[in-house]
Amino acid sequence: MKEAGITVDEMLDAAQRNDPDGYSRETLRAMYNGSRRFKYRAMAAMAAAVAVPASEFPELKLAYVQHLIDDRSQGLERALENLSALDPEGEFDPESADPRRASIHGRGETVDDATDKARALTRRRRQGS
Repeated sequence: MKEAGITVDEMLDAAQRNDPDGYSRETLRAMYNGSRRFKYRAMAAMAAAVAVPASEFPELKLAYVQHLIDDRSQGLERALENLSALDPEGEFDPESADPRRASIHGRGETVDDATDKARALTRRRRQGS
């Protein structure tokens, strides 16, 4: 961002414009701030926002491979095919992928987790009163 001369907010806005069907701005901010784990699609949107090629972003390369072998987003059969297709030397090309086709999983789990936390907090408050 420093090299691109933009602020965090400008980067988040650019990431949203780059992938409008992707993660929400709030989720991107949470990932940027470290309170949520980065996902491949979010990393790709942020890298594109600051014009950093995947080849210069090792975390994005790793996230891409994790995405390729994630059975939740790929399905078991496709994930295993992707795993067997990976070069033993670690050569692959995340630049050729379209990160906007990556699924956004975890939304339901996040909502469920937040609901569970809110219920637990409410119970603790009631018990404390």
